[in-house]
Amino acid sequence: WSPHLARFGISPATQVAATYSPSMGPAKDGPFTPAVLLAKVVLGEPQLLKLRGKAISIHSQEIKKFCADYGVDSKMQQALIKKAKAVGSDLGFLS
Repeated sequence: WSPHLARFGISPATQVAATYSPSMGPAKDGPFTPAVLLAKVVLGEPQLLKLRGKAISIHSQEIKKFCADYGVDSKMQQALIKKAKAVGSDLGFLS
């Protein structure tokens, strides 16, 4: 539970429910978790998921462009995208 989220009216129960991601297990708390949880309250979960999906798509496209520009093979490209997902989780973007 993050006490600094209480000032936004986000209860411990809401925080626990909001950090569950069935595809990757529980989301990790990171420096961006408060902003993500606030966005979930303000935008609503469906809109946040849509926005997050768009951001992930754009980021993956940029990684692919980078790899194409520098001749990085597809195996390394997929590893970079997977690493970006792990780092995003560690930073709290997937909360």
